[in-house]
Amino acid sequence: MATWRRPLAARHAPAACPPCAASVGRGSDGNFTAAADCPTLDGLGAVGGNAHAEGEHVIIAAMPERAALLAELLDHLRTG
Repeated sequence: MATWRRPLAARHAPAACPPCAASVGRGSDGNFTAAADCPTLDGLGAVGGNAHAEGEHVIIAAMPERAALLAELLDHLRTG
């Protein structure tokens, strides 16, 4: 099947980490909506490591794919 015809998650999520429900303790604003029992999609920021600490970094090579994922997600939400 052509890449663009596969579901959004199948094209962008690593095989070992499909979209799923999870509870994590981080500093995201998504914590407020999740606490209100509202489905919350979080974790669309840059790929990298050591957030808010010495050695914090992003993987520049991953930025185009992450931007494409976010653009496609927003388009899907807009068009249904």
